[in-house]
Amino acid sequence: HVRGTVGPIGDPPFAADVPIDQHVTVHGTGFDVDDLAVSGRVRRTERGTPVASLRLAAPELRAGGIDFGALEIVANEQDGVATLERLAFRIFGGTVAGSGRVDHSGPTPTFQAETRIRDVDVSAALAARQSDLALRFEGRLDADGSVSGSGGDDAVVRRTLSATGHAAVRNGVLKGVNVADGVLSGVTGVAGLVSLL
Repeated sequence: HVRGTVGPIGDPPFAADVPIDQHVTVHGTGFDVDDLAVSGRVRRTERGTPVASLRLAAPELRAGGIDFGALEIVANEQDGVATLERLAFRIFGGTVAGSGRVDHSGPTPTFQAETRIRDVDVSAALAARQSDLALRFEGRLDADGSVSGSGGDDAVVRRTLSATGHAAVRNGVLKGVNVADGVLSGVTGVAGLVSLL
């Protein structure tokens, strides 16, 4: 279900800013959202290239069996550059935020993106993927990452791709695994040595 407005479109169409104010409701297999608000403006330059600014927001949605909260996406397109100003949502008790940019103004598009994850429940994330580790691993994940490169065929992407990242699990617990015994057994070749210490 979609309700809202687009326009007026103008004459010639999209020669001036065209406002967008939509509210989308979807209830389907694998995707459920009650009120996805889509707002912004779009127009074309004299050369016919798009200029747009969009904001998508939803208090909550469910996709692929996973609950997301406080979704916000802010993006724009101008002069051959698409910019993701903000991507933010709550998931598994924590938050994910990101930004990015694709410059397709030249012959070879370039891209870069950054992601920040804070306080995500590792056990809940693993359980959503139906992993057996969900019952054995607990903790809160904080992570930062960035990626950049150039578009093109697989060889160009592989040659230009650059990524950095850092992740830490706070208050981590691995149940049913005696780490000390595993380390001592590996070093000495004698199992159960930790019980003698």
